[in-house]
Amino acid sequence: MKEETYGVLVLILSNLSESVAGVFFKFSINSGVTSNQNAFFRSTFQLVWVCFAMSINSSKSDSSVLLLKQPFGPPSHRKLVVLRGICGGLALQLYYYTLAVLPLGDGNTLFSLNSVIAGLLAVHFLGEALSISSIVATLVSMLGCTLVAQPSFLFGREGAYSPLGYMAGIGCATVVAAIVILLRKLGQSGVVDPLQMYFSFCIFSMLWSTLALFVSEEDDVASFYQIPPDSRVYVLVSCVFATAGDFMLNFAAQIVPAALTSILFSTSIVFGYVFEILVFGIQPNVWTLLGAFLVCVATVIVATSTTATTPTTPTSVCDSKVVNQEEKESLLARAKEVPYLDYGASLVV
Repeated sequence: MKEETYGVLVLILSNLSESVAGVFFKFSINSGVTSNQNAFFRSTFQLVWVCFAMSINSSKSDSSVLLLKQPFGPPSHRKLVVLRGICGGLALQLYYYTLAVLPLGDGNTLFSLNSVIAGLLAVHFLGEALSISSIVATLVSMLGCTLVAQPSFLFGREGAYSPLGYMAGIGCATVVAAIVILLRKLGQSGVVDPLQMYFSFCIFSMLWSTLALFVSEEDDVASFYQIPPDSRVYVLVSCVFATAGDFMLNFAAQIVPAALTSILFSTSIVFGYVFEILVFGIQPNVWTLLGAFLVCVATVIVATSTTATTPTTPTSVCDSKVVNQEEKESLLARAKEVPYLDYGASLVV
């Protein structure tokens, strides 16, 4: 089996694992655990593993220093790492609230909008050109999102799901898109380890959960840190599958090309609706399925346009004796400016 094929299988398993985590999350919600509690305990569970990994790995900037001694990265990039954690914690709160009040498939569909939104943000913050494909992808995704949400003033549905859930889903996708921009800046530095960004995410996720505890009407301060015995298995299994999905994603993203990773990430939408039908007995209507399909199409457009704009890999060109030193430096500079999708943002969910 080719390495890339193996990576594709791992990536699909990652999406499946995340969807299974969503199923057990819904079970825990139905048994009385709040979305805020789920976010807190997931962050705590993952923080334990991150701290263990940081205790045995060295810093990129100084091999004699363990990552655990610089949990928020080197001083030169600490503000960005902290900002990444703040955004990640907020995104997790929005994501879990979305899954709590909406069907699993709808939540996954709205979250998948992040790649399209990231492309728009890159125009302003990274100075990338706004291509025709980006405009088309934006319009297609907006139409798909409308069909999934099916607002009552357009479709007149009775018993429609909470509009706040759809707003939270779009908000989550927007925050994740902002994280993509941050990760691109941090990734280009070459001195910030992904574990340090993951640590920041876990810490601020816990802080966001604690803050939400005092403003939420559904959480009781006295019992917030105590999960009912009959719900503990659901929360634990959700944490295990979510963490496994994160680690598999990190592995697969190093093997599978970025564009293909973006396309395959849409399988989470398929898994979401499959579990929605088989496990929860919710039958999505034709408009919902059409909307989900359009969001997938928008993701494919973004991914394929990214591939099309990527120049020839400079390492292969620079190996040629025809290319002089000045041209090598020019090609390497271009490589750093190439638009790409950063899947580290998926660590937020």
